[in-house]
Amino acid sequence: MLAPIHNPEGEVEIRRGKSDGVVDLGPLTCWAVGAVIGAALLALVALIAYQRYIMGKKPTQHLCNYCGHMVAAVSDCHHAPVKERFLHGTCTDCKKDCRLVCQRCKRPL
Repeated sequence: MLAPIHNPEGEVEIRRGKSDGVVDLGPLTCWAVGAVIGAALLALVALIAYQRYIMGKKPTQHLCNYCGHMVAAVSDCHHAPVKERFLHGTCTDCKKDCRLVCQRCKRPL
């Protein structure tokens, strides 16, 4: 830290060093930034886990392009409920991969 020093001749000198009343917060600031980043990462992991394990259990509603209703997806093989994945699902009756179809009109979603 640069501190102005007045010498006896009335000139002002600038010296490098700690002046009275100034606290060096370098390591404390580093720990604080680390704690904030750690808390943000913990919150992100908690939100990802919530989305995957809690919200993933609820049935998802899809908008059918044909009949225009908000419907739950069913399998194309047995018209049974499905465990959904990206663009396909697993039939709860036969446990095989299946396409998702509309619950009302039985057309692909």
